[in-house]
Amino acid sequence: MRWNEIERSPFCIDWLAPLEWRLTAVFALGIALRLLALPADAEVISNKDVQPIESTRARF
Repeated sequence: MRWNEIERSPFCIDWLAPLEWRLTAVFALGIALRLLALPADAEVISNKDVQPIESTRARF
Protein backbone atom coordinates (compact mmCIF):
# COMPACT_ATOMS: atom_id res chain seq x y z
CA MET A 1 0.00 0.00 0.00
CA ARG A 2 1.35 3.43 -0.94
CA TRP A 3 1.69 6.22 1.58
CA ASN A 4 -1.01 8.38 0.00
CA GLU A 5 -3.56 5.56 0.08
CA ILE A 6 -3.41 5.27 3.87
CA GLU A 7 -6.38 6.88 5.55
CA ARG A 8 -5.12 9.98 7.34
CA SER A 9 -6.49 11.62 10.41
CA PRO A 10 -7.30 15.34 9.96
CA PHE A 11 -5.23 15.98 13.11
CA CYS A 12 -2.12 14.37 11.68
CA ILE A 13 0.95 16.63 11.94
CA ASP A 14 1.90 15.97 8.32
CA TRP A 15 -1.48 17.30 7.20
CA LEU A 16 -1.53 20.24 9.61
CA ALA A 17 2.01 21.52 9.10
CA PRO A 18 1.53 22.87 5.54
CA LEU A 19 -1.63 24.69 6.65
CA GLU A 20 0.21 26.30 9.58
CA TRP A 21 3.05 27.41 7.30
CA ARG A 22 0.55 28.86 4.81
CA LEU A 23 -1.24 30.80 7.55
CA THR A 24 2.08 32.04 8.94
CA ALA A 25 3.14 33.19 5.47
CA VAL A 26 -0.17 35.00 4.89
CA PHE A 27 0.06 36.85 8.23
CA ALA A 28 3.70 37.75 7.65
CA LEU A 29 2.90 39.05 4.18
CA GLY A 30 -0.01 41.08 5.53
CA ILE A 31 2.17 42.68 8.21
CA ALA A 32 4.90 43.44 5.68
CA LEU A 33 2.42 45.08 3.29
CA ARG A 34 0.99 47.17 6.12
CA LEU A 35 4.44 48.37 7.10
CA LEU A 36 5.24 49.21 3.48
CA ALA A 37 1.97 51.15 3.19
CA LEU A 38 2.97 53.51 6.00
CA PRO A 39 4.02 56.91 4.67
CA ALA A 40 7.76 57.46 4.90
CA ASP A 41 7.35 61.07 6.05
CA ALA A 42 4.73 60.42 8.71
CA GLU A 43 4.43 63.32 11.14
CA VAL A 44 5.36 62.41 14.68
CA ILE A 45 2.85 63.67 17.24
CA SER A 46 4.35 64.68 20.55
CA ASN A 47 2.55 64.63 23.88
CA LYS A 48 2.30 68.43 24.01
CA ASP A 49 0.22 68.43 20.81
CA VAL A 50 -2.38 66.03 22.23
CA GLN A 51 -5.36 67.64 23.92
CA PRO A 52 -6.80 65.89 26.98
CA ILE A 53 -10.22 64.31 26.47
CA GLU A 54 -12.95 65.53 28.81
CA SER A 55 -14.28 62.82 31.06
CA THR A 56 -17.76 61.61 30.11
CA ARG A 57 -18.53 60.82 33.75
CA ALA A 58 -20.98 63.25 35.33
CA ARG A 59 -19.31 65.67 37.70
CA PHE A 60 -21.09 66.51 40.94
